[in-house]
Amino acid sequence: MPMTRRSLILSGVSLASAPLTALASTQTGTSPLTASEVVRRIHGNVGIPWMTTTVDRIVSGDPDTPVKGIATTMMATLDVLQRAAAEGRNMIITHEPTFFSHQDTTDDLRNDPTFQFKSRFIADHNLAIFRFHDHWHRMAPDGIALGMARELGWEKNTVPGQQREFVFPPTPLGDFVRQMAHRLNARSMRIVGDPK
Repeated sequence: MPMTRRSLILSGVSLASAPLTALASTQTGTSPLTASEVVRRIHGNVGIPWMTTTVDRIVSGDPDTPVKGIATTMMATLDVLQRAAAEGRNMIITHEPTFFSHQDTTDDLRNDPTFQFKSRFIADHNLAIFRFHDHWHRMAPDGIALGMARELGWEKNTVPGQQREFVFPPTPLGDFVRQMAHRLNARSMRIVGDPK
């Protein structure tokens, strides 16, 4: 499922799902994994202790949902959810919030028509959405920073010992942005400043 601009971390998110895919394919029982069982496998394979206070949880949907397929994304927008459902993927692993705030709290949104529409779509399509943010950033190396650098081809520009700092030869801003747009297959990019 192409993610257009979301491909910024495509390679990093793919790393998250790779061990999961291998584990799921070794299941010997006849019943599919549930969303909570998938999350338990992530807990057991993330490589760092699971924190008690975290946003990493099933933020929407029934944890007992039998998983038919998994989609990974940077952000579980309505468009992503619709495409995942159309592809038969009823578990979505997202990095960013599903409901517009870092903590994915929804008490203040109960009467919001956008929240209601998205929630109804999730329920109607039996989707389970798992947020995978805090632990992904705490892994060494940070999966998001690593994925971004790989997708942009910036590994050679990384400052030693600093995953999020890069050094580039002098390049006009417009050229630099065009290179990024090409690498990300982005249809539009905004520049603030003189492109020259």
